[in-house]
Amino acid sequence: MVVTIIKHKPRNKRKALSALKDENGGKKSKLSEYSSKEAVDDIIESVDDMSNPLYELLSNDFKSKEEFTVNDIAMMFKSLAETILKLQSQNTMLKNQNCILNANLSNLTEEVDGLEENLKLLSSQPKESPKPPTSLIKTFASAVASTIYLCSRIPKYCFSEFFNIDKDILPATGNLTSMFSSDGIFTSENIEILLYKLKGRNNTSPDSIPSIFLKRACTPLAIPLCIIFTESYRVGRIPKSWKEAIVMPLHKKGSRSDPLNYRPISLTSNICKIMEKLIRKHLVQYVSENNLLSEKQFGFLNQRSTISQLIAYQNKLVFNSLNGLDTHSVYIDFQRAFDTVPINKLIHKLESFGISPKLRNWLHSFVTDRKFQVKINDILSKERRVLSGVPQGSVLGPTLFLLYINCIGDKFQSDYLLFADELKIYDTNDRLIDADLIELENWCSKWKMKSAPKKCEYIKFNATRKYANSNIMNPKLNQALIPPVENVRDLGIYFSSNLSFHYHYSLIIRKSHQRINMFFSILKNASWSVFIKCYTIYIRPLLEYGTIVTSPILKDHIIKLESVQKAFVFRIFKKFRMAYTSYFEALEECQLSSLEYRRLYNDLVYTYKIIVSKEIIMEVPIFEIFNHAGSLRRHKYYLKSLIKNSTKISSQFLSNRVIRCWNSLPAKVFPVKPSSAAFKNRLLSCDLNHFLVLNSTNYSLGFSFISQLLQMYVLVISPSFIDISRVSGFLPFVEINK
Repeated sequence: MVVTIIKHKPRNKRKALSALKDENGGKKSKLSEYSSKEAVDDIIESVDDMSNPLYELLSNDFKSKEEFTVNDIAMMFKSLAETILKLQSQNTMLKNQNCILNANLSNLTEEVDGLEENLKLLSSQPKESPKPPTSLIKTFASAVASTIYLCSRIPKYCFSEFFNIDKDILPATGNLTSMFSSDGIFTSENIEILLYKLKGRNNTSPDSIPSIFLKRACTPLAIPLCIIFTESYRVGRIPKSWKEAIVMPLHKKGSRSDPLNYRPISLTSNICKIMEKLIRKHLVQYVSENNLLSEKQFGFLNQRSTISQLIAYQNKLVFNSLNGLDTHSVYIDFQRAFDTVPINKLIHKLESFGISPKLRNWLHSFVTDRKFQVKINDILSKERRVLSGVPQGSVLGPTLFLLYINCIGDKFQSDYLLFADELKIYDTNDRLIDADLIELENWCSKWKMKSAPKKCEYIKFNATRKYANSNIMNPKLNQALIPPVENVRDLGIYFSSNLSFHYHYSLIIRKSHQRINMFFSILKNASWSVFIKCYTIYIRPLLEYGTIVTSPILKDHIIKLESVQKAFVFRIFKKFRMAYTSYFEALEECQLSSLEYRRLYNDLVYTYKIIVSKEIIMEVPIFEIFNHAGSLRRHKYYLKSLIKNSTKISSQFLSNRVIRCWNSLPAKVFPVKPSSAAFKNRLLSCDLNHFLVLNSTNYSLGFSFISQLLQMYVLVISPSFIDISRVSGFLPFVEINK
């Protein structure tokens, strides 16, 4: 079989759609006649049964158009149909193999259960008899037993919410806006572009159609998929194969043998994801233009992120601290929020947003009658039905959940912030928080969301150390006391009750050193470039995540964070037997920058995205553009902070930390047309060293100078107590500060 694959960048304008229109005015095309209900059913079911004559119909219809070469179009669809038929036959064969494996699964379980008893009998044999390889048998038995145990237990316990049907009366909601328009969602140009942007991987998919095939055949697939998407949306139905999912359990924390410690990630059809992306784009645009989503929500939205939420949160904490007020904050944990969403209440909520009946019908078909199988170590569990929840791992799932949870804080009196299902309620008045927790209980009862009070956390951010232990509240949720903590993890960053990040620094430094030791023990024969690449991918992101919030200003903290990269650089020099002279010269050899420089660089870029390019939306402004009409020495984005720089806590905040360097930038750094990419490139040419605390003169002296001093000490003072070969390994960590 010869498969014709056209691999090139998609064209912006194509004549493909004109072939679908009847321009002759006389004889209608076959596609126009193929519009009855039975034909639509065939189009939808043709995705599940690719032997449907739809492809022959399409190829014959296109032959009558003068805009296309007859042989090219015929060969294009013929090869496409043959390829899809082959994939479908392979899919059927794989399904049959899975059925055989599932049929033997119960027998294998019984054999493994009896294997332990056999091991006991083997271990009870006399010592003089030859011993069987029990260690190998136990290892194999434990591996098989654990896999079968998780495959059987995870669908029952971890995804038990999938099997619940909510039959309560739907709550009353008001219509928020006008109807959602669905015109122009599916075009062959948009579909071709999305197919071309897919990653070229042979990934796992329930329909056995990998993304690499869709990417390389983006041009011939665009028109058939456009027809399928349009008809599927029009009738409000999707193919059955798009509702199937392979669930890969992702371990969160805790014991790996406990099924409750896994997050279900669904691997769905790649073709369905293309249609989901097109619908999600228009749906998000609709709710954004009509201001339907709460400003407190920062999850899965453009121009919002974890960092932008934490900046808004930190701004409020610092502001209260400067005014001498303590801030009480309660972090709410929901039990499997995505999996417990009742489908009938979700569709009811979409109606209140003004979503059209056509889209609601399609979304109802998308979330109902879904099936999944859990896959662990290439073993599939039995197929089960999903009766509630939105699929995690899909494109539309997070967006649907945002719409469902949008009204959770409408009756709150305190401040609150959301990132998907992660909710925190905070205020200086503890009584308001108690009242809001009662409102939260009512909302959860109304919309069938479950909270976990034992996993919730309460923290009090103290304005002063003098009254740190006073005015501590005892918040309750569902009659259960929420435990107080001194350090709380918020979107990957640890906040302490004294508003410092010392605890956060200690954790990331320890974890980074552990990863460095692991890489040097594993990558024994790796090259220089591999070590540098692994460091920039797996170690440095630990030190740089959230530095917009946590960037230190104290020299002690700056040195401790920099010592991680310094340790790595020295160890790689020692491994490859290279001369180590100084830390900053070694960075140039490795083509790396100091962590302090990178933090300052990221601060400036983030400020540019807030003030100039407007790529990041801040709920509360933290900067104010200073009016300096007539001044020629300042650029037009001269700023001043809205937070007073009077304490160590406030001076660490972004607006105070970056203001001096930002206002000192030359005007040539700012492009005429706002562009963060152009600003980044121009910023690299600026000298920012005089804004850094550490440099080559005050951080460390050269290796040769220190080694000479120690050699003199060994030879003259104490030659019998010090081994210079052992001491030299620690020389680069000697800090000589002015």
